[in-house]
Amino acid sequence: MEQTDSTTPEMASVLIELARRLNSENRFVESEMMYERVFDELAPADYLEDLNRLAKIKRALGKLWDAEQLLTQIIYLRQKMTNPDELALSDDLLELGNVYHDQEKFDQALKLYKTSLLIRDVLAPNGYLVAQCLNDIGELYRETKKLDEAETSYNEALSILENGSQGQGHPVLVQVLNNQGLLLQTRGNYAAAELSFRRALHTNQTDSIVHATTMHNLGRLLYKKDTPDFKASETLLLKALELRRSLGLTYPDLVISHKDLAELYKLNGRIEDAEVELTKALKLTERVLGASNYKIVDLLLPLAAVYKDRQNYQKATEYYKKALSIFLAQDQSTKAAKVAEEIARMPVPALLHIVPDVPPGKGFNIAINQMPPLEPAGASPSRYIENAQEMLVCLSDFNAPTQDIDQVSDIDVVVPQSIIDKWFEQRG
Repeated sequence: MEQTDSTTPEMASVLIELARRLNSENRFVESEMMYERVFDELAPADYLEDLNRLAKIKRALGKLWDAEQLLTQIIYLRQKMTNPDELALSDDLLELGNVYHDQEKFDQALKLYKTSLLIRDVLAPNGYLVAQCLNDIGELYRETKKLDEAETSYNEALSILENGSQGQGHPVLVQVLNNQGLLLQTRGNYAAAELSFRRALHTNQTDSIVHATTMHNLGRLLYKKDTPDFKASETLLLKALELRRSLGLTYPDLVISHKDLAELYKLNGRIEDAEVELTKALKLTERVLGASNYKIVDLLLPLAAVYKDRQNYQKATEYYKKALSIFLAQDQSTKAAKVAEEIARMPVPALLHIVPDVPPGKGFNIAINQMPPLEPAGASPSRYIENAQEMLVCLSDFNAPTQDIDQVSDIDVVVPQSIIDKWFEQRG
């Protein structure tokens, strides 16, 4: 891009420094605005590290497609350089892997994680950068139910951090301990998970944001274990919430706090309190991301379930339909079908064809027209379920349209030859 008179290099430096400061305070929306003001007028190739920060901000705000495009552009520009910063490239690859992870493109994410790990293992062996990659690989394995592989990755990361000079107290160590606790919790080993969380809680108390996360994870464990301790759990979750507020954190930290408090209250039979917490989380998320962002669904569905438990079927249907419209707009057929089935099971469901408009050109407009309508109120529940199955067939048979031709395709990530040469040198 050509530089315009409105943003001089001096002004760009001021705006970028402000964007960095806002980003460090988790004020993502304001930081994004500052960065975009700069990159609208200055060549992004001159600011690759800050462009990487902008991509991370967009990922945090749920703008995954934007983040993917930015990171693809950064990697392309780095790989064209004569002498690229290979550690910086490894960070770009790791972050693009995180975006693919969020998009549930697990194979693509794992490929990028392993490429980043190779680069870091050559340039910074046995350091926290390698441990960070192993931690992210472990997270991918944990979420895809490959628990043995996840455990191996976490153990390798812990070995590096516990035996290295950066060791105790490093934020990455606390991340790994937290994720190890989540893995143990998934396996039902609540006692060991609690020990892992408590170790993390006492490992690093200087980083207040990480401390709040650990406190929150321990509080969540206490209401999920076989013998729940609702009182102790609520105390920890509320302390984590207040700490996050005192630090000026908003999205996504406060949303996570409110959402898990809601789950605690629901399990403890406090349905009205659960509704209050979910409503707070939803309003905050909508204020930051907008009412149609994909991440809104994570709140619409539990809120619909709460209204269903309270037998407020009209309100429940309203939130299910909002979630359904988002899934349809995103071409998420399996998830859309599951929500359609929830609507079909409602005692007095709304007709499925009464769905908010989705963006033009999305193939699900066709799918909606092909779906059979739900039976009117008064029909037998079994008929609703039969209709839901018919909807599933319509959705599963439907082939979503191909990607827009202007969308950047997957890049061919190549490990730099210098890295390959160094790898062989180090191993004889």
